[in-house]
Amino acid sequence: MADPLSEAENICYQTLAASGKLGDFPNDAEAGMEGRLQDVVSLIAKSKKKIMVHSPEGQRLSADILRDAIALQAVIVNQSRDRSIAEVNAILLKLENSVKKLEIYWKSFEYVTT
Repeated sequence: MADPLSEAENICYQTLAASGKLGDFPNDAEAGMEGRLQDVVSLIAKSKKKIMVHSPEGQRLSADILRDAIALQAVIVNQSRDRSIAEVNAILLKLENSVKKLEIYWKSFEYVTT
């Protein structure tokens, strides 16, 4: 299995590319979601460089990020008309929270060692 964070990062990039499919949503909402997703991608890229993501707990947190990225991509790429902006935001928020958990995890180890 490839690195879950690398896979999640690639999925997020694909989701950003496909975010033009959010045309049913207001432009400001779409731009806000794209900005939030770009922030997630940058945190994933930063997290990939940290040694603690290779620990068992780091791998579990990385798997959660991958799962949430796949769910977001599925909603945006296979968007059906009945999806509301609230549903997309809820999934994006879940992805953001998963990424923040991983960031807190590796930052706590950096704090202890410095």
